[in-house]
Amino acid sequence: MNSLITLVRREFWEHRALWLVPLIVAAAAILLTAIGGSISTRGVVHMSIDVDGTDQPVQQLDAERRAGLQTYMNLSPQKKQTLYLITLLAFVGLEMLAIGIVVFFYLLDSLYSERKDRSILFWKSMPISDTSTVLAKLLVGLVLAPLIALLLGTVTQLAFSGIAALKFSSLTPGNFPPIWDAAVWLKAQGLMLVTFVVAVLWYSPIASYLLLVSAWARRNVFLWAVLPPVILAFGERALFGSSYISAFIGRRFMDVWGMFSFEASLGAGKGDAAAAAVLPLDRALQGINTTGFLLSPSLWLGLAAAALLLFGAIRIRRYRDDT
Repeated sequence: MNSLITLVRREFWEHRALWLVPLIVAAAAILLTAIGGSISTRGVVHMSIDVDGTDQPVQQLDAERRAGLQTYMNLSPQKKQTLYLITLLAFVGLEMLAIGIVVFFYLLDSLYSERKDRSILFWKSMPISDTSTVLAKLLVGLVLAPLIALLLGTVTQLAFSGIAALKFSSLTPGNFPPIWDAAVWLKAQGLMLVTFVVAVLWYSPIASYLLLVSAWARRNVFLWAVLPPVILAFGERALFGSSYISAFIGRRFMDVWGMFSFEASLGAGKGDAAAAAVLPLDRALQGINTTGFLLSPSLWLGLAAAALLLFGAIRIRRYRDDT
């Protein structure tokens, strides 16, 4: 256990982007929340919102935009809860997008860089197995770094609710979407936890593949990771006119989000049409099928592939030190 903690600390010390990037994203989101829009009360409430990238007072909006805003403000409490939940999840989604990009390049670089700078010779002289080293890198990239982003997303949610409470405290609560709803916030935390666990399992073969390439490639790691599937996809399309490989890759990246089929669309129209597309919170959450996803063959076949790819990465690291 002590050796694993040491290896994990090493990763965060050598790859500071794993915690710096989520921290910067959270700080930026809080800052933009603090400076975006304005509220003042002098007998009448004056509110400015973002319209096409610029702040514009509500009183100066054109009739169509004012009607659309009024439609949303007159939604039922249950539909407002759905919008509030989506707003909370958007902050976490931003964090996960950022950490996903960081983790992609971290996993590609993690086993390659230690051979490039010869630090692998030092770590091989320590009583630490190749299995422990590779698993520690997988743990950091697949679990710990996203978990940090998840926690910072939660902090951002709380900051957003606090800032919104200060800005919009003078508005009539019945007409404005909820600024704070403890029950919905708790549901958001449960949903994020489920998403996190499922995503860790679903993306494990991709993470293992990146570690395998990182352990094997002597140079141009990014190209070795990206070009083979791209060439296979284009080759299949050119030779056979089919697209099974590209469809498989797309499903491996995106199918996990199909589990969370919120039937709430904010862009299905304007005014009443868009508002009608927003379902009450309980109905929106009914589309989540966690059990079916966890029992799907694609998930378990992916875990089996991840185990084989990890075994290959461990074996390659054991015998390749570029000396």
